[in-house]
Amino acid sequence: MASNGSKSNFTGKASWLALAVICFVYAPMAIEYMWSFFGISSPQLWISAFSQIVSETHATGPGSVELEQAHVYTENRIALLIHTMAGGLAILLAIAQFSNRLRARHLALHRVTGRIFVGLVVVSMITAMIYLVRVGPDGSFDGPAFHLQLWFLAIGTLVATIAAVVAIRSRKLWIHQSLMAYSFALLLTAPLLRVQYLIYGTMDPTYSQELTNTMGAIVLGFAVVSGAILASRHFSTPGQASIPAIGRVDVVTWTAGALGVGAIAALHQRWIGDVTILTVTLMVSFAVFLGVFILAESIAGRGTDQRAVADWRIHRRALTMAPPVFLTLWLVYSLPFTAFEAFYGAALTAPATALTIGFALTLAKRRANQRLRPGGNARPAVVQG
Repeated sequence: MASNGSKSNFTGKASWLALAVICFVYAPMAIEYMWSFFGISSPQLWISAFSQIVSETHATGPGSVELEQAHVYTENRIALLIHTMAGGLAILLAIAQFSNRLRARHLALHRVTGRIFVGLVVVSMITAMIYLVRVGPDGSFDGPAFHLQLWFLAIGTLVATIAAVVAIRSRKLWIHQSLMAYSFALLLTAPLLRVQYLIYGTMDPTYSQELTNTMGAIVLGFAVVSGAILASRHFSTPGQASIPAIGRVDVVTWTAGALGVGAIAALHQRWIGDVTILTVTLMVSFAVFLGVFILAESIAGRGTDQRAVADWRIHRRALTMAPPVFLTLWLVYSLPFTAFEAFYGAALTAPATALTIGFALTLAKRRANQRLRPGGNARPAVVQG
C-alpha cells in the first residue's frame, strides 16, 4: 500500500509539473496574442513558435486561423482581447491553485487567488460568449462544428467554476476540487489544442490548420473531461461506497452503445460517404478512451477502495453511452446545419457531454452520501456486483 501511495503521489506531482510547463509557456502567448490587432507592436509569441516548429505557410497561409479569421478577429478585437488576457491569467493562477504544498502552507493566499481566478474565468467566458453570439456559426474558424464546441467549453467552464464556489461555501471539499479540476481542464483545451497543431503539422505539413484543428478538437472532446475525472480520483480519499451492481444497467448501456455505433456507421455511409482521417480519429479516440476506462474500473475492482470502483463504473457506463448521445446530437444539429456539419458538431461535443453526465452523477452521488452521513462515520450499504 505504501508503494502504491508513493507511486500515486509521484504521478500527481509529475502531472502537475507537466501542466505547469504548458501553462507557463502558453499563458504569455494568450495574453499578448490580440495586441497586434490594435496596431500594438508585439513579439507574436504563438505565431513565431508555430512558424519555427512547423512552417510559416502552415501558421499564416491558406486555411490558417491568421488568414481566415483576420477580418473577424479585427471586428471583435475588444472582446477577444479581454477573453484571451483574462483566460491566460486564469490559467497561470489555476496551476498554483492545484499545488498541495502551496495550498497547505498559504491557505489564505489560496483563497484570495481563488477569488481572483473565479473573477477572471467569469470575465473570460462572458466575453467569449459575446464573441460567439456576434460571429455566429459561419463566422467561427472551422464553421458550425467548432462553434458548437466553443459554446460547450464556455458554458461548461463558467457553470463548473460557479458551482465550485457554491460547493466550497457548503464545505463540500471534494466536490469543490473536482469542479475546479473540470473548469481547469476545459481551460486547458486552448494550449493543448495548439500542442496538437504542432504535432500534426510536424507529422504531415500538407495538413491544413483547419484539418488539424478538427483532429485536435475531436481528441480533446474525450481527453479534457477524462482529465478532470482523473484529477477528481486523485483528490478522493479511499472509502466505502455503494457499488452499482453489474447487471441490467450494463446490458442496457452496452446494447445502446453497440446499436448507436451501428446507426452512426449506417448514417455516415448514407449521408457523409467516404471515411476520412477525421472519422478515423473519432473511432480510434473512442476505442482508446473506452479501453482505458474499462481498465481503470478493473484495476479499482482489485483493490479495497469502494469509492473508486463506484466512480469508475459510472464513468465507464457514461462513456459507453457516448454513441447514443452522438446520434441524438447529430440529428438535433441536422435541423439548423447540414448533415456533414452536424456530424462533426456531434463529434466535437457528444463525448464530452456523455462524460460530463457521468462526472455530474459521481458528484451528485457523493453529495447525497454526505447528506445521509453528516458525521461521516456511518457505514453505507454495499451492493456487490
